Amino acid sequence: MAGLKDAAMISFGHALKNARSIQDDVLRAQISGDIARAQAGIGLASDASKTLSDAVAASKPFQFPQQATPTLLLINAEADIGNFTEAVGLARSMGQGPLRPTMLYVIAKAEAKSGKIAEAIELAQSIDVPQGRALALAEIAGAM
Repeated sequence: MAGLKDAAMISFGHALKNARSIQDDVLRAQISGDIARAQAGIGLASDASKTLSDAVAASKPFQFPQQATPTLLLINAEADIGNFTEAVGLARSMGQGPLRPTMLYVIAKAEAKSGKIAEAIELAQSIDVPQGRALALAEIAGAM
């Protein structure tokens, strides 16, 4: 088993090196998120977190609409691997723009699916758009 883990680590290293060389922000964010999900899927949670934190650090400062898609991809990946605090921080860094309520909804939904109901409710209640707040709370109720 250790041999497989070592081989996976080497493969992830190669994948990350290639991902970092991608000039297109959207594609780089998508691939970094996919790599992090794969890392988390085989139990490498800390490596997955580092992959995403490196991707966030390498991304350009958020400006709507140019950086919306890469930022959304990274927020989704953070939520998918259970890094809810990081996902919320990244969503809030988007300012009060039109995408923020949607991203908070996505994070609250992921929190609820992972069993963090109280945290999901708290986050859902912070969504300033009534429709988004209602949808998030309905998703949380369905996860209970």
